[in-house]
Amino acid sequence: MSKRTFLVCCDYGTGGIWFLVDAESKKQIDALHPEFCAFETKPDWMSEGDKTKYFLMAEKAGHHWDVDNKEWLKKFK
Repeated sequence: MSKRTFLVCCDYGTGGIWFLVDAESKKQIDALHPEFCAFETKPDWMSEGDKTKYFLMAEKAGHHWDVDNKEWLKKFK
């Protein structure tokens, strides 16, 4: 199975951090951390323009990781 890029939110209660993760499935990402929510498609409330904005912001901030490289997970501990 090949990987694709998922939009992911780490919901910490009063807000969230958006980032991108390359993985084979949503389930693979959701299992990494209890606050992670990966999206197969954009959330209902999000416009296509917003989705593009979130992708670009994550890329610009360097928040695009591969699910198999667990080093980035240290940012969420």
